[in-house]
Parts: sequence; structure tokens; C-alpha cells
Amino acid sequence: KSLTLPLGMSTNPVAITALYAGLSGIFYIFLSFRVIGQRRANKVTLGDGSLEVARAAAKNDDKAEKAALRIHTALNAEIRAHANFGEYTPLILLLLGLAELDGLNSIYVHALGATLVTVRVFHYIGMAIQEPGPNSGRYIGTIGTFSLLAILSGINICRFFF
Repeated sequence: KSLTLPLGMSTNPVAITALYAGLSGIFYIFLSFRVIGQRRANKVTLGDGSLEVARAAAKNDDKAEKAALRIHTALNAEIRAHANFGEYTPLILLLLGLAELDGLNSIYVHALGATLVTVRVFHYIGMAIQEPGPNSGRYIGTIGTFSLLAILSGINICRFFF
């Protein structure tokens, strides 16, 4: 027997979290392809291009060293944006799902899930698109990510005791 429910009506007890996990998964694929694209474009098969920088430096070839350093910097930014997403997003989604499963109001679950996706996009922009170093995208992404981690940790701890 097939169950067909109207759009947005799921029997999944963590359906809202599942939505944001799905959106996050799609964004993670995008980040993965950005790393792959940088590696292919710059003929770096493994790592972040630092080996090419070292080889150019060893040959005392300033022009090749600057070119390799530029490649290393751009590729490293993509790699770190990808890795950082993979380091924080799963834990935040887990905390969000646990809070939803424990009965957190769906409006709050949506607000927190949408915030997660938004701040992770800001973080990517700050890491891989804006100028390297401190910038608004990284700031918003980092503060937002840590805030979500703290808020959801607090919600889960408080719901245990109260």
C-alpha cells in the first residue's frame, strides 16, 4: 500500500531537519565540485598545491613560485571551505534533529535550519570568493555557525532538564 501525502506533509518525525539536511547535502556537493574544479584547472592531483610551491622555491624560480602560491591560496580556500562545512554542519543538523524530535516548535526548527544554510553560504563566500583574510562573509559565517552550535546545544541540554 502506497502512502501519498500532500507536499510538506511527512510522517518523518524530523521532517523539517531532513529538509535542511537535504539542502546542506546539495550545497556540500557544490563545494566538492568547486574543489575538484580548482584541482583540475590547476593540474593539482592531490593536496592543496603546496608541493608545487615548494618545487618552484627549490628551483629559485620566482615567477613559478608566485604562480604556484596563487594556485595554492585559491585551492586551499576551496578545500578549507569544503572541510569546514563538513566539520560543523553535521553536528548542527544532529542537534537540530534531536531538538525537533523532542518537540521544539516547528517555527523555531525552520528558523534555525534556514539560518544554518544561510550562514554556511556566507562562510563559503568569505572563504572562497572574497579577498583572503578576515572579511564579512567569514565573520557572519563563523559567528552564525558558533551561535547555532551554542543555541542548539543549550536547547538540547535544557530540554533534558526541563
